Amino acid sequence: MNQPKVRSRASAKVVEAFRTLRKEGPSGVRRKAGEFLAYHLDLKWHFVYLSFGLAQEFMRVPMTSALTVRVATPADLGRINAELFPEMTGEQTYETRYFGLLGQDDVRCFVAERDGVLVHYSWVFLNASTSPLMDTPFDRRMLREGDVYVGPVFTSPKVRGFIYPQVLASIVRYLKEAPAATRIVLFVQGKNPAAVTYYKRLRFDEMVNAGARPAWSFLLWKLVPKKLMSANS
Repeated sequence: MNQPKVRSRASAKVVEAFRTLRKEGPSGVRRKAGEFLAYHLDLKWHFVYLSFGLAQEFMRVPMTSALTVRVATPADLGRINAELFPEMTGEQTYETRYFGLLGQDDVRCFVAERDGVLVHYSWVFLNASTSPLMDTPFDRRMLREGDVYVGPVFTSPKVRGFIYPQVLASIVRYLKEAPAATRIVLFVQGKNPAAVTYYKRLRFDEMVNAGARPAWSFLLWKLVPKKLMSANS
């Protein structure tokens, strides 16, 4: 279960545009521009936000001895580069920038290892108000003291099985021991209703109207020629 990607800020986009121009030429820049328009005029307005109160019981998840879940440290960066980064494609590569946060006090990166290979990571921001959640259309008035943001998450496409639920269960157990944490907040792409259903089965509740779409965005989406948008929109 991989979450939708949060796009980087303006300065990072300029750097990325020059990098794309060098590597792919003008056609690559046009493709990136189309993806940018599609994301900001349409995709991000379909995010569905969900929460899980840490005072309640998490769904029982069978844990397998073949999977080891732990908090990553800066010493793991070499293995992450070698074992996880090569499996990331397209928009997933945006997430590599987060690994510079390893070791910071208010951030945790949970990794899962199977058969001696890293196969998954889940980022946990102990203060949701300073997390990537704030780069989405989330209504900040709905934040509470003690909110924790989970995301982004990634599982290697080479592995099969019950990976992410075990990691999420481990995260919940960890946060239940954190005195300041009271609630997990995350989001999924609403155009993928199966993802919404998945989290609700794990006892997450939908945060209604947490990212209501403004009228101007819908109007612009209708006015901008669709041929400018990414084919993935």
